[in-house]
Amino acid sequence: MHLPPISTILPLEPQRTTTSTSPNPRKHAKPNKHTHPKQLQHNSPRPPPPASIASATPLPNHLHRLTLLTLANTTTPLLLKQPPNPRTPLLRHEHHLLASSTAILTHLSQHPLPPSLPIPIPHLLHASPSPHPALLTTFLPGLSPSLLFPPLTPAETHHLTQTLHALSTTLATTYTSTTFGPAHLVASPRRGHATWSGAFGAMLEALLMDAEDGTVNLPYAAIRAVVRRRRGALDKVRVPRLVVPGLRLGVGREGGGGVLVEREGGVGKGRVRVSGMVGWGKAVWGDGEFGAGAGGEEGEGLCGEGEERERRACYLIFWAVGVVVRGHYRPGDGESELDARKVLTKVLGEMMGREQMPSVIAG
Repeated sequence: MHLPPISTILPLEPQRTTTSTSPNPRKHAKPNKHTHPKQLQHNSPRPPPPASIASATPLPNHLHRLTLLTLANTTTPLLLKQPPNPRTPLLRHEHHLLASSTAILTHLSQHPLPPSLPIPIPHLLHASPSPHPALLTTFLPGLSPSLLFPPLTPAETHHLTQTLHALSTTLATTYTSTTFGPAHLVASPRRGHATWSGAFGAMLEALLMDAEDGTVNLPYAAIRAVVRRRRGALDKVRVPRLVVPGLRLGVGREGGGGVLVEREGGVGKGRVRVSGMVGWGKAVWGDGEFGAGAGGEEGEGLCGEGEERERRACYLIFWAVGVVVRGHYRPGDGESELDARKVLTKVLGEMMGREQMPSVIAG
């Protein structure tokens, strides 16, 4: 059966680029790797040449609609990423995941990962903007760590945890910005936040507003009060660094959701290697430690001292609230709401004093 041209699924008209009037080509040489993401918004990747689709295979069990494509003129598989099904309830920030992915992948195409980080990332072939956003990228093989079968052994878990920590640290130290916030905001003119407390507070407030819209049982006043009192500690973060929250083992979409892995040599005979980095839609320019709470489990308490400890508390609160809210809107996502509520109760209790903090374990 002859499938329709790819342009009927994803528009492939070349995006406009800015044109320089300067006669000096040196002014348009490759930018420094720390170029601010805002300066890259017009440098859109060129789309592939027109081609017919040889096969299109939907990939289920993802928030976004993913389709594995094979074109008639190549054997290289491509991945088409489109917005979720219209019937899927989304949180406020999830409407911008494709835009954030586009911003980060464009930035990384201009400033490749350092040699010390030889991890494949999707190559952005085309990004279609609103009102019909979509991404066309190269396809990376592998599975989320939580989907491996048999499950990770203790030795594999230890090795992968060390690898992901190194990836997170390298990203945070290599890539910086001048404003804070989710990637899609920072890439837009004059929309990033001047302070980390402002960016973090806006992201948390969006989650709490989603929770209030769904009448989720949470101690809203206590959460807002704890974070408001730690504003000074958050503002000690002066340099916006690239953070991908999924670069951490755990359960559900947040734990390990930023990487793909493959098992080499069989269980107990080889090792699990990172086969690709994905999940760029959740990327944030902020504190390099912000992703440390993603995928956190019960019993994982606060660490550090002073302001570092206070920031850590804010991040654990943020991720616990996120798990609870997502579980309300999309039950069965694989994240434990009970564990998240236990973390939230413990952290709020330590920050406020247990005699003032009612339990939030009950949903």
